[in-house]
Amino acid sequence: ALRRQVPDDTPLAEEVDDLARMAGEGIAELRRYVAGLREQGPRTARESLLVAVRRQAEKFTEFYGIDVKVVADSDVRLKEAMFHEVMNIVREGLANIRRHTSAQRALVNLRDEGARLVVEFINDRAPGRNAKQVFFPRSLNERAMELGGRVDVEHRDDGRTKVAVAIPV
Repeated sequence: ALRRQVPDDTPLAEEVDDLARMAGEGIAELRRYVAGLREQGPRTARESLLVAVRRQAEKFTEFYGIDVKVVADSDVRLKEAMFHEVMNIVREGLANIRRHTSAQRALVNLRDEGARLVVEFINDRAPGRNAKQVFFPRSLNERAMELGGRVDVEHRDDGRTKVAVAIPV
């Protein structure tokens, strides 16, 4: 309804179209999640975690202009419920970079350490920000603790921040 009120040849039209597309993609993800909850028994996710994280990073880069690179030695196969939890962690970790830094680049590193999965978020030095500024992602930590994991934050001397989420799988 809002889009019909905005003329096609205005900058606002493009922004409204982007918001509508983002909302549509979010709804589709929620539908897939709910469909997975309805199925009986723990199943392995149909989708590759690495592919899903890369797709999320591409969307994030497109929408927010922060270049996100995803690195992994290999793909990780997870049960569907854990797959969705990890994807929520990825979304939240990227959102934290957008909200709490002015970084232009970020890295998501996925590591399978046997009994646990480690998801690291590393952002570049944020221009104009104090490198010693303390940040700890409380909500992300709560999510990790609910899964039996933990979050470690490293504020590097070069101004970059690394947030490592380790959860048992």
